[in-house]
Amino acid sequence: MRLRVLRSGSSPSGARGATRRGSAAIEFALVLPVLLVCVLGVLDYGWYFYNEMLVLSAVKEGTRYGAATPRTNDPAGVAAARVRTTLNTYGLPGGTAYVASALKGVKPDTTLQVTGTLPYVPLSGFVSVPGSLSATMTMRLEDNL
Repeated sequence: MRLRVLRSGSSPSGARGATRRGSAAIEFALVLPVLLVCVLGVLDYGWYFYNEMLVLSAVKEGTRYGAATPRTNDPAGVAAARVRTTLNTYGLPGGTAYVASALKGVKPDTTLQVTGTLPYVPLSGFVSVPGSLSATMTMRLEDNL
């Protein structure tokens, strides 16, 4: 009786290795779309949150700048212009941003409220993300005396 020693993963005919390579390719083809959607989803949401933080930062800077502006120099208009300028500085289209700013309350408790909204276009579009970036900030005017 003669024994034949086979290496792991091989068969006497040698055809088994080719089928394993083929099954690996099929498994990869089945997993790849799911993997791509997950990766693109992470990228889209990461980019969305990054841009949302930029809009929040621009609204915060504009509100702070407007709150420090004397009342006679139109703090609401100064704040809106500053938000657009800051968005442009960050590389976002400040010209397409909707910026609303208004003074609320009476002296000595007057506050400045600034809201900035910017349309958002996702990187890939494979996953659903919100269509706009928005932030609102309220600060008390400094010249309320």
